[in-house]
Amino acid sequence: FPVTIRWKIGMGIRIVGAGTASADLITTVQSITAPSTITVAASAGTAVSGATIHHDDTACLVAAIAAAQTGGKKLYLPAGTYNTDAITTNVSQMIIEGDGPNRSIIKARGTNFNVFNVTTPAYGYGLNLRDLGVRGAGKTAGTTGHCIYIKDSNSYLSEFKFSNLTVADCRQDGLNIPYIFSGTIEHVSTDQIGEDHIDIGSVGGSNTVTLMNNYVKTIGAWRVGYRIRVAGAMMISNNGMAPDSESTAFWGLFGQKYVTANVTMTSGNATLTSVASGGGFNPGDEVWLANGVSAGVHLKTVVTA
Repeated sequence: FPVTIRWKIGMGIRIVGAGTASADLITTVQSITAPSTITVAASAGTAVSGATIHHDDTACLVAAIAAAQTGGKKLYLPAGTYNTDAITTNVSQMIIEGDGPNRSIIKARGTNFNVFNVTTPAYGYGLNLRDLGVRGAGKTAGTTGHCIYIKDSNSYLSEFKFSNLTVADCRQDGLNIPYIFSGTIEHVSTDQIGEDHIDIGSVGGSNTVTLMNNYVKTIGAWRVGYRIRVAGAMMISNNGMAPDSESTAFWGLFGQKYVTANVTMTSGNATLTSVASGGGFNPGDEVWLANGVSAGVHLKTVVTA
């Protein structure tokens, strides 16, 4: 097929629709015959013509992050789409900025991984992301994958700032930050998220986290726009939901009391039995029983005893 960008031998490549059963074919460049033909390492599972192809920018992004951090410099990503595997490298005390959330886009080049996947202790401290788009492989693509996942059990995510971001097309959460301490999330827009849009503090956190002028779009059934589990979170002028969110969507849920459990409940009986996980329910707690009325129709009720 025609070469339209600068390819290199060994570079990752994704060919849309060329895999088995019309899935995308993800492989590497094996050879280049100038000026118009390249050969890849894997054979096509489906014949395609005029297919879209994507390059793999993972190695370049990781090298740029490392060089900027070593030199104490800001990393600037010019307008373009950067296709990547999970970014797991040290981004502590870094500024990563682009030309705008719809112009400089960091995008998952496959499914079932987090785009930013920072889990090593102290690797996320002081991170500043601004003027960028972060996109997964699709709201229904694969089975897992947050767009931004930072789980620093050592220093928590603290002294951070996420500003002017568009986060979209994630299979799971837009932002998932289990340990959080202090920082700011502002002017972040989320859309087409498979699970919760912004979920912070599921494991721990304190001090002040400010959420300001954010917007959550198209919240799915029984999913949450702002899932804030920590004390000390300050919310200012946040918005979202209308007009395309599901009727059972939540704009916000606050505190650690939101738990799930697997239960048995027989028709015509008001008692839940065989609670296999979760728990911690008290009289007066609201519960939603998935498919409690009929298939796809949920039952909302209250714990009485």
